[in-house]
Amino acid sequence: MFIWGWNTKAIGQSETGLTCSHCGRKGLVVITMQTFLNVFWIPTFPMRKSSSVVCSNCRTVSRPDAYRLDECHINRSQKTPWWGFSGLVLIAALLGGAAIFSVYESEQTNTYLQDLHKGDLIIVKGRINDRTAYSYLKVQDVQGETLSVYESKYAFSREGDALSEAKKAHVRRELSEESSQMSKEDLKKMNISSIKRP
Repeated sequence: MFIWGWNTKAIGQSETGLTCSHCGRKGLVVITMQTFLNVFWIPTFPMRKSSSVVCSNCRTVSRPDAYRLDECHINRSQKTPWWGFSGLVLIAALLGGAAIFSVYESEQTNTYLQDLHKGDLIIVKGRINDRTAYSYLKVQDVQGETLSVYESKYAFSREGDALSEAKKAHVRRELSEESSQMSKEDLKKMNISSIKRP
């Protein structure tokens, strides 16, 4: 599968009023082409421009300098169309959406942390053998500032895997046999990745 590549498209044309050296008729047109870097066939980044002189009668194609036309001036006068940046706009929108989602997720986690309920799933980020590892806690009970939690018996290399297993945490064999007590202050000192409320 091709993820990226190049594509050349016409971005403008203009009449010259010059006479064709091949057929002798008037009707030469300057066509400006631009190459775009494509990602999944979406124009993402505009690259170089080139121009050609085409006879509208005999279809002969020539370089602009054959008719003493300045190709650099022609290329500068043709602006890159808006759709030439559509891939960059799409990438910016995706990154912006991810940033907004991250802020929302962080605010939701902080809100849940202030008011924990029975059944809340707390995803904790840590390190095992110099590798990032995720585990989870399941809140069994909340009594004032003290929590009763079941701890996961397993650690996971990705947060998504820990969350997936945490959602199936009703299977007791994946959790510690007995609940442990901890204060909300001790919990806040942990590296909490997210809190999910079923």
